[in-house]
Amino acid sequence: MLCDAKDSWTDGSRMNDAIRKLNARQQLTGDIRFDSGGERENLVYYGIGRINSQFVKVLFSLNANIMSK
Repeated sequence: MLCDAKDSWTDGSRMNDAIRKLNARQQLTGDIRFDSGGERENLVYYGIGRINSQFVKVLFSLNANIMSK
């Protein structure tokens, strides 16, 4: 398939449906789920921040709009 040939993949819609139904728990990046629009649900990012000269683990969640350390 070529991007600019306007080809279509016959199994694309089945793949899309399978991804949207995915519910994988305790994966390396956390639980993986998608909403009906194909967006990842309960997406959480972990990182390392520096507060008062100390490194701390920080959490940021787009869905819950929370940020903590």
